[in-house]
Amino acid sequence: MTKRLEKIESEFSGTRKKIQKISYEVENIFLEREEEIPLILQTMLSGQNLIFIAEPGTGKGGMIREITRRIISSKLFESQCHPQASADTFLGPTDIKKYLEEGRFEHQIEGFLPAADLAFIDEVGQCSPDTFLALPSLLNPEERSLFMPGKGEIPTELFACFSASNEFLPDELAKIWDRFTIRKYVSDIVDPENLKKLLTGESALKVVGDKTTITLKEMLEAKEEVAKVKLPGDMIDMIMQVHSELATQGLRGSSRTWITLVGDVILTTGEKRSSLIKASAWYNGRDSVEGQDLLVLKNCIWNEPSEQRKMERIISKIACPSNIAVLDFVDKAEETYNAVLGSEANINTLVEARDKLMELVETLKGMKETDETRKGLRKIASWTNTVIRRVNKIAGV
Repeated sequence: MTKRLEKIESEFSGTRKKIQKISYEVENIFLEREEEIPLILQTMLSGQNLIFIAEPGTGKGGMIREITRRIISSKLFESQCHPQASADTFLGPTDIKKYLEEGRFEHQIEGFLPAADLAFIDEVGQCSPDTFLALPSLLNPEERSLFMPGKGEIPTELFACFSASNEFLPDELAKIWDRFTIRKYVSDIVDPENLKKLLTGESALKVVGDKTTITLKEMLEAKEEVAKVKLPGDMIDMIMQVHSELATQGLRGSSRTWITLVGDVILTTGEKRSSLIKASAWYNGRDSVEGQDLLVLKNCIWNEPSEQRKMERIISKIACPSNIAVLDFVDKAEETYNAVLGSEANINTLVEARDKLMELVETLKGMKETDETRKGLRKIASWTNTVIRRVNKIAGV
């Protein structure tokens, strides 16, 4: 049993343990996705929408499908946008009988997006004008609904929606982009050894056997538990600081987006809200939001991938100062690694890079263990191992 599994078995219980095990298993199928996979689960736990942006072939759709299909008894809707698709592709066909007998346009929604619990809409950036008009109300995390003539806005059961796109959404789809409150740019595999494991299936062999699953009921009950996670007053003050500092850097986000991501209550009902930062706390075994949970907000609001790093530094400075050192180490390691990426690097340059990277690994190991130090260590260790293999190959070891 790996250390990660030992920790899951000893520190978690009930549905939370199942969700952690799902994350572990899927991370062993899709390597170098230690941030994306928990984010999919936290999206469900907070009732949000998530979009992955990446080049084709990075596994963004595969991760979503693997996890959503482990929610047993849930109604999952999957479809792909394209410029010629009509709204009926997502809302269901028009009920001809009702139109002929009553003169009303209604959709037969069973099996389509309005009747789903979870949804995966691939390539949402390709949606047609007809589809664009139909989606925003269904993608509103605050109050997902469908307008039916003669009936008004009909609430739906949809509690989380996912999308993947090979390109950023055009300006004319800004309203849909705004609905995807959680955004993540997915990089390609960095470590050649991990690519080899994917090619041979070696990574997936770790999770051969029965897949961990949970029922829809368990997921929705977990979502209710997330809503009960405490949001202390000092965390609210910290959120306001983060909001203010991000705004000065041009990273604003709408008030609705901020309320959805970090608000403590649902404004229309006064009930406790299962926000993204609460989902981060619950997922990691905490019953109260801490500063490190605010780091998940780096995956929100931004419009350009470069803004994610800027956001992470701003949030870390205010909410999790210890993470600044981790980010500095990761930046130094990445700079060192990138300097020797080319085939022209000689043995002396590679050895120097190897030693620098190994020193950074040891430094990070000596720091207090947190989610962020673990993530940073995995990144630097991956780069270090790649350089070590190149040194050994040249040296004939």
